[in-house]
Amino acid sequence: MLVTFDAEADAVYIYFVQPQTIKVSYTIELAHNIIADYDYQNKLIGLEILNAGDLIGAPNSIKRLEYKDLWEE
Repeated sequence: MLVTFDAEADAVYIYFVQPQTIKVSYTIELAHNIIADYDYQNKLIGLEILNAGDLIGAPNSIKRLEYKDLWEE
């Protein structure tokens, strides 16, 4: 799993697959500002949380999530 934060867009993205390995086939808005991306086999490959500062909390909490790669360790 990889979690990234884009400060300019105020968005968090949670990758369940390595980003370079698969393409998004379609997206579904699960709730306001929460978007799910799926591959061609209908598998969930990632979640995007928009306006993350409002939904998750303080910006410093979000910044700690940035680029935490949990695949190899």
